[in-house]
Amino acid sequence: MQYLRPKRKVDMKNKVFTVTVYNGKTVRIIFSEKLHCYFIELNDMKKLFDLEVKNLPEKYRGNLNYFDVKIGSSVKKIAGVAEEDIEIIKNFSKLKDAEYYARSILTIISDLKTSYTGYTKGMILPQEEQDELISSFEKKTRKINVLEGQLEELKEGAKLYFEFTDNTSMVPLRRVHEKLKYKTSYTQLLGHLRQSGAIDEYCRPTPSLVENGCFRFFTWISQIGDKEKKTTQIVVSDKGIRYINEILEKANGKLKKS
Repeated sequence: MQYLRPKRKVDMKNKVFTVTVYNGKTVRIIFSEKLHCYFIELNDMKKLFDLEVKNLPEKYRGNLNYFDVKIGSSVKKIAGVAEEDIEIIKNFSKLKDAEYYARSILTIISDLKTSYTGYTKGMILPQEEQDELISSFEKKTRKINVLEGQLEELKEGAKLYFEFTDNTSMVPLRRVHEKLKYKTSYTQLLGHLRQSGAIDEYCRPTPSLVENGCFRFFTWISQIGDKEKKTTQIVVSDKGIRYINEILEKANGKLKKS
């Protein structure tokens, strides 16, 4: 005695994809979020394989799943055949291309299962969904473009840093406060350097301190997205760190006296 799987009504949010299979034919594939399985729409399957359900073995005639699918503003009930049944059902078709149709459908379903986006080649999308995808793609492309620009900026900065300083003992100004005798923050350090006249309001060191080797700086321009960014990197030598320690020592001395 053969046991038939009962008909199931899936009253959940389901997705329907129209896809192009072998030889340009189209079928609807249903994804059930509840069952987490793919199904081929019954009428499309019959048309594709030139089959009537009554000509199938009894097991496959009763092996249908029913889905409520929202189409536009209305909900429509459609029947689907499980993907694993296609391998058997194709054998009852007299079409010479039945094997290719089945293989094409199963390949698309396999691609959908591994797709990061939920889309795959051969999909036919409504205009509204196409527009949403294009808009999303544009946003992501712009973001990638900006990130690539930021990466190039960092790479160019690192390259120039090593080429320009010619040694790794020179420290970017932003990190100098980590190497000083006196505990201070980057913002506080800039305040001391401005007050002593070592740097100007734009954080550029005075020419005399550049000439004597305490500071060095270089500038490069990067393209980030559709904007150009100018970056200046200031680095400090061991001599410059000693000089800054002296400035802080004097400032610290003044604080103690007061």
